[in-house]
Amino acid sequence: MKLNLGMALMLLGVSMFCGIIIISIGFGAAFPVIDRVAAPFVCAGRELELEQQSYSYRPGEVTTTVTWYCTDEQTGAREDVSLQTALVSGVIYGAVIFVVAVIWWLVANRPGQNPPHPAAPPSPKNAGSQGTLKKMMELKEMRDANLITEQEYEKKKAEILENL
Repeated sequence: MKLNLGMALMLLGVSMFCGIIIISIGFGAAFPVIDRVAAPFVCAGRELELEQQSYSYRPGEVTTTVTWYCTDEQTGAREDVSLQTALVSGVIYGAVIFVVAVIWWLVANRPGQNPPHPAAPPSPKNAGSQGTLKKMMELKEMRDANLITEQEYEKKKAEILENL
């Protein structure tokens, strides 16, 4: 199957969904350090800091919050960029997934990789009718060339039709 624009856009959408939702937000909650790839885009010239807070509001349950901050090293000012960090890192991972998927698609579907299936041999029923037609045409040609009589033609024709 050829990779057309519609297929490429669908693949791009699925890649972005997987990058943002599954990798950045999902895996990023368990392994927040993977979202650090967004640092140059979110905090240009500043430091991207991760702050995790764990607390328990019920016995036996622990909740951890993850917050990303851009910190200016000179002034110490902090800006919460958690949403931007998740989105930008998700787009980066989505782009990687898209490129890998397109390369895989092109390699898997390159010309000559998957040869077309050979044509199916004619079914016995179809082969029989084609053979009958050929025999009838030959028989008519013989009669038209006066190689056989009209009676011989009719007799042979009845035999051929009987074998259908």
